[in-house]
Amino acid sequence: MEETSLLYYNERMKQRCRILSLFFAFALCVVAFSAHAETPVSKETANTYFGNCMAKRDPRMTTKSQEELCACTAAKMTEVMTMEDIKRMGQQTQEGIQSFNLMMTHVYMPCIGAPVHDLLMTECLADKKIDEQQFKIDKGDLCGCIAGKTGKWMADQGPAMMEIILKKNPHITDPIQPIMDSPDFRREQMDNLLRCVMKKDK
Repeated sequence: MEETSLLYYNERMKQRCRILSLFFAFALCVVAFSAHAETPVSKETANTYFGNCMAKRDPRMTTKSQEELCACTAAKMTEVMTMEDIKRMGQQTQEGIQSFNLMMTHVYMPCIGAPVHDLLMTECLADKKIDEQQFKIDKGDLCGCIAGKTGKWMADQGPAMMEIILKKNPHITDPIQPIMDSPDFRREQMDNLLRCVMKKDK
């Protein structure tokens, strides 16, 4: 794929990812009102979050991917956050920023593979430039390969990348867009396209 095609991908994804981050914040804020003390996030609270997360249907993700995202983030909440962290996230204080960044880095980013897969898949299938390349591979298979590889890479590398980004700007509210803008993400996307094409051409 040409570099302009990748730039087109990222411009479209930035708009959609901004909405995705608002969806996640909405679901999490509903739980925030039930936080009372600095104790580990209970299974009951995580289950409540999961229900709220699934109730806000996001049309850009498949039902399966949304369920995977909601289940993963609910589980991560119980591992790395406290009830007080959740309560503090809505506060415009240093502690609130730290709790929100904790959520983005260690709750959301490790679970980001599924929504990234769907966003990439949609954009790839809509990109006419791929048709012009006349690759010897079905477009659906190619897009699925690119989306799958890049989604797994982002779920693995996203937390570390987000920590670096947050050090530069601790007030980020969109957990995906800064990474989508990064040269590393664009490079990985291009590399995965080449890997997928070469694998199918063998």
